[in-house]
Amino acid sequence: MPEQAFGGDDDSGQQPQQQPAKKLDLKKYASQPDLNIRDLFWKIIENYANKKTFSKEELELLTHERMALLRIILSILKNQKNAYLPLSVKSAVMYSITLFLDAKWQDVFEEFMVKSYGENNKPAQQVLIAFENIYKKDSYKEQIIEYFRKMIRNRDMIEAVLAYLAKVKIKDLLENLKKELLIIARSDIEKNQHYAMYALAKMMENNDVKSVLNSLIIHWDSETRRVAVDILKNENDTALIEIAKRQNAIENDPQIKKALEKIIKKEQVKQNNNQTNAVDDS
Repeated sequence: MPEQAFGGDDDSGQQPQQQPAKKLDLKKYASQPDLNIRDLFWKIIENYANKKTFSKEELELLTHERMALLRIILSILKNQKNAYLPLSVKSAVMYSITLFLDAKWQDVFEEFMVKSYGENNKPAQQVLIAFENIYKKDSYKEQIIEYFRKMIRNRDMIEAVLAYLAKVKIKDLLENLKKELLIIARSDIEKNQHYAMYALAKMMENNDVKSVLNSLIIHWDSETRRVAVDILKNENDTALIEIAKRQNAIENDPQIKKALEKIIKKEQVKQNNNQTNAVDDS
């Protein structure tokens, strides 16, 4: 049975045909402890960019270098404007994540997600783009879902992964994590709850999602109510309007009250439209 091979494709479009690059010999580098790890990092990234593959055995040779390789890609993300790079930041990020997945370095994947978010307390745009490209490949979907699910259940990692899920446009990934997101939106507080709400907002056609988000406009915390009305302000359904009416009667935050009134007015607009249609039909 042939060895399983791993690799990722760039999405940069058609490239002129070039002479095939020589495959990187990882055994050679594993036997050289004085090798500059940054040189090895870029050789790995270039190998992926040239659509060369690594076997499971070859990737195992890099296991002891995995944290050093992680530090390099985090450094590139942090200082990308201040250094000459052999390839683009986009390629470096995408192929680094591909490497972590191919080698099944779950610990590295998790730390990368946490630290790429934690540097500025917001998701890195290059990481979001990379995930959208990698997730398109069926061979990575289940692994990414599994890693994200485990991170959501870890209190030290949950904020970072939810921050990415709040921004990511991969609806299939969000749907696979819907159960966890609903639990967090109902029962967590502050950032975790709000990130979960924004992730769920991309699945408003789902009745369970809509019901939970509707219920949060009467939440005890004003910031959570503010997030809820921001998400729901353009929605128009009877259940939401009835909840908005009840909350509007007791709401003391002017900004939230204004948003609630906007939601409630849609009932009158809907009634006027129905009356107009009825007259036209007659």
